[in-house]
Amino acid sequence: MINMSNIFKPRDCPICGNKYNKNSITKLFKYNNNEEYTDYSISECLKCRFIHQNPSWDQNFYDDLYKFFYYPVEKNIPDRNNKRFQILCDNVSELEFKKNRNIKILDYGCNNGSFINWAKKNATWSKNTSIIGYDIQLRGVEKEDRFYNSYDRLRKDHSQFDVIILNFVLEHILDPVGLLVLLSKTILKENGYIMVEVPDTSFINDYDYSPFHIQHTNYFTPLSISRAFSQANLATHIIKSYNNYDIRKYPNTPSIIAIASKDDNYIKNGKRLQLMVNRNRNRMKSKINNLGQKLKIGIVGCGDALHPLIKFSDVDKRKIIALFDNNKKLWGSTMYGKTIYPVKDIYKFGLDLIIISTLFIPSIIALRNQLLNYVDRDNVISFHGEIL
Repeated sequence: MINMSNIFKPRDCPICGNKYNKNSITKLFKYNNNEEYTDYSISECLKCRFIHQNPSWDQNFYDDLYKFFYYPVEKNIPDRNNKRFQILCDNVSELEFKKNRNIKILDYGCNNGSFINWAKKNATWSKNTSIIGYDIQLRGVEKEDRFYNSYDRLRKDHSQFDVIILNFVLEHILDPVGLLVLLSKTILKENGYIMVEVPDTSFINDYDYSPFHIQHTNYFTPLSISRAFSQANLATHIIKSYNNYDIRKYPNTPSIIAIASKDDNYIKNGKRLQLMVNRNRNRMKSKINNLGQKLKIGIVGCGDALHPLIKFSDVDKRKIIALFDNNKKLWGSTMYGKTIYPVKDIYKFGLDLIIISTLFIPSIIALRNQLLNYVDRDNVISFHGEIL
């Protein structure tokens, strides 16, 4: 049985890591919804404002709690869960993957496999989609190809996943950021997604549910779940709120569905931004240097992208013969001492190289297609989109 004599232990903020002391984390109020348990504190981090249970019992206490008392979802799935499961499946369907790719999904914290079984019967995913379940306490399902309670065995058999679903899991975890980091580093594919559903504590009205009980160690809002993603070096892809905020109208728990992506281009902080900017500038310089010395250059696009192109690409201004733009108001004017001409006149200049200078991929595509009417494709490059 559960040892209720476990002593409460302070913990650092599970989102920002703020060290626990009376000046960093403050207790908001005591709470208890079961007379068998000791009162516990709902606290707030004064740095990132994350609300959580603190001090908390240790992990051994929670392992025992789930082992003995965390009962599985009913075998006959209630209608409200059907609606929730449909929402999760719809969100998976909206994610972008290459056509004909085999998509692997992991339901992390699958409990009795109710979502997996429902999805297999009702989800409108492609035939190439497979879904696996993992839980430290499997309830009413056999350990087989679809269900695992050993993380090591799961990794051995399935390597990496395109989508990992945490369906009402993170609010139970003492270290939610640590779990996100573990999943991202070990079993999430590059450019894969982590989909999280958690109770939304943004609003608690007179007749709404109470999110506070012994099993929940964390109380998320859209802002704090995005911060958790960032701390785990994941990019926030989308955040949606559901069933908020009137339980008389919506029978489900008010919840957040948040999706994060694993992307090497994600910019988490200033150092990362500096690294990415310098990398792009060096790539611009390398392209110019690799094109040789005897060039007649024309630049198409005289908007916001022109200045960084001229300043940071090391392009020799003496080799720029002319500038071109589709904006009639610019024709005949000069920038950097070069006259601006209509794009349709570009063939008249006998250019060796044409650089598209614009920040937006749709514009790059449109200009490329326009230029192919006048010049050879091999003579056209773009610094602001890897599509040419």
